[in-house]
Amino acid sequence: MKRSGAEFVVALLFLIAPFACAQDGQLRTMDEIRTWHVRVGASTAEVKLSSFAHSGRPEDTIVSFVLADGSPVLTVGQIADLLQQTFEEMPGLGYCPDKLRRIAFPLSSTELESGVNRAVVSSGHWKKKCVGRQTCYSIEHVVSDYLRSSEALRPVEPVLKKHHLERTNVFTDDPACGFVPRSTPGALHVGRHSLSCGGQILIDLQPEQLLGVYTRNPEITHR
Repeated sequence: MKRSGAEFVVALLFLIAPFACAQDGQLRTMDEIRTWHVRVGASTAEVKLSSFAHSGRPEDTIVSFVLADGSPVLTVGQIADLLQQTFEEMPGLGYCPDKLRRIAFPLSSTELESGVNRAVVSSGHWKKKCVGRQTCYSIEHVVSDYLRSSEALRPVEPVLKKHHLERTNVFTDDPACGFVPRSTPGALHVGRHSLSCGGQILIDLQPEQLLGVYTRNPEITHR
């Protein structure tokens, strides 16, 4: 079905409108709230806080982080420290810490990578047309099962509990494996090769249920 010229212009305006609202003149998506840098141990991480405004939930937020080039990988304890710093930043931005709904970070940025590599090699699923492919869905459930069942993420729990949050799910997005130099941190030796797996780790959150009643901080409102 063809569109008239006027219909095309209207459609184009709806497409570009979200990108025309940046107050500082920089191109950004409608969901981005703020990006800043945090020092954690010897590492520097870029932290981005975004909202779920695109799905009609502007108060619900997601925090993601990536490490600066050359930074050592983070321990889970350092992830907890980074998360606490993010929670402390949120009220000043007009967002409630208890409305955080997802944490996202690259597997390769953390010490979790070595545990995931062991789980994948033990499963044997990496042999199924996995190495060298951009995405390897055959290991997706292996990685997710490891993250859910192990104690690897336990150091994060006290920080979440402090802000009345609890985990509902942990999974990986776009998992992949490949052969890497033997000197690669976290890689696992497999015969003459060294294997390393990557992907995006996603942790979903919900308000902690206390005796069936949950109360949010009324002093902090979304703006």
